[in-house]
Amino acid sequence: MASVEIFPSVSLIDEDILIVVRGLHPNRNYSFHLSLKHRNGTHESEVIFRANEHGIINLAKAVPIRGSYRDAEPMGLFMCMIPAAGYRYGSPIVAVPTSSPFVYKLRISDAGGQTVVEREIKRYFEHPNVERIEIENEVLTGTIYKPKDVTGTMPAIIDLYGSSGGIKEHRAALLASHGFAVLCLPYFAYRKLPDSLTEVDLDYFQNAIEFFCAQPYTTNRCGIIGTSLGGAIACLMSIRNPKVKAVVSVNCSPVLDVVAQMREHGRSLPVAPYEEIIEMRKKNGVPMYKSILEALSYDHTMVFPIEKSAKDTEFYFIASIDDDSNCSVTAARVLCERLRQSNHCRDIDVVWGGHLIDPSYMPLVDVIYNKFFDMFNSFGGEPWGSAVCQRHTWQKTIDFFSSNIGKPIEMGPISTYCSKL
Repeated sequence: MASVEIFPSVSLIDEDILIVVRGLHPNRNYSFHLSLKHRNGTHESEVIFRANEHGIINLAKAVPIRGSYRDAEPMGLFMCMIPAAGYRYGSPIVAVPTSSPFVYKLRISDAGGQTVVEREIKRYFEHPNVERIEIENEVLTGTIYKPKDVTGTMPAIIDLYGSSGGIKEHRAALLASHGFAVLCLPYFAYRKLPDSLTEVDLDYFQNAIEFFCAQPYTTNRCGIIGTSLGGAIACLMSIRNPKVKAVVSVNCSPVLDVVAQMREHGRSLPVAPYEEIIEMRKKNGVPMYKSILEALSYDHTMVFPIEKSAKDTEFYFIASIDDDSNCSVTAARVLCERLRQSNHCRDIDVVWGGHLIDPSYMPLVDVIYNKFFDMFNSFGGEPWGSAVCQRHTWQKTIDFFSSNIGKPIEMGPISTYCSKL
């Protein structure tokens, strides 16, 4: 009888696992179908392998006969997932609540389509030894994730996303699962926060930094990770607050434009004007916001003066070649050049991803509906390339923060907590 072995049996969403199937007919082909059902639909992948002479398929060694990838790769089934029929087009992959796992279903069938064996695989965003604390006070609104029962302090990170508003907690939960204290900080379109970007004031982020760095479990320094507009805000905060010692900026812009109008001390911040508003180019019928930004002049007076950041603040830019929403590579290079001239430590990874670079093994989201602009927006990317770059940049992000804001708390393998799950 066929059986499926998973090592480890329970894991974090970003962990590598090994899948081995035994008890198959030797030298026969089998189809591996992996599916993930989430709030907005289902993602799936399917690859065909041949059992060896012992009736075993080990995904660390098996080379696909057919499918979406061609070389042996233990995580290949997770890396080539695409939307299935019924997926809610333009919707994100949402992890709510973060304490509940993503449950993947692996079905293995023979050449005649008969199911041979099935197995569920549980992958978590939130380690059982992480606590979630909702914050809503006169200073900020958000969610803190941090390791439980820790004596002393731990490195602190503020997590920001972009212009779609609301709150996205999966990355914060996962960073906390690697031993950091993380403040997931929404800034508009959530609870009592402003309804639109034009009402957002940079003082809000300043106050959040001061609040978080004053907690008994943090220190007087922090890191910030931000995607898209969140990455731009991370850069702006590094200029304004010397407590920011490490910035990971994912596909950000080096200027504020008319879409990202915000305030500081109650006054509107200057934005880079478009020389000419053109009709956006489209990919597969979906507008690419990048096509407007390509016409945007990066006047040096409008570029963030990132060189004014504290000299001991370090930067890691992630810039996607296939980003359809922003001119990310150009933007990162513009900012890095300023940092080079001021002798700041900086690093840049130019990768084959789309606009949304998530933690390892999250399926690609290449189109998003933005309700504030009432339009679909192409994010770009393709599943395999995005998966490869996510695996690289996510581990590098964890290492970057560990090196620059402090060693995270040792959490231990989630598999050791199986009895609690």
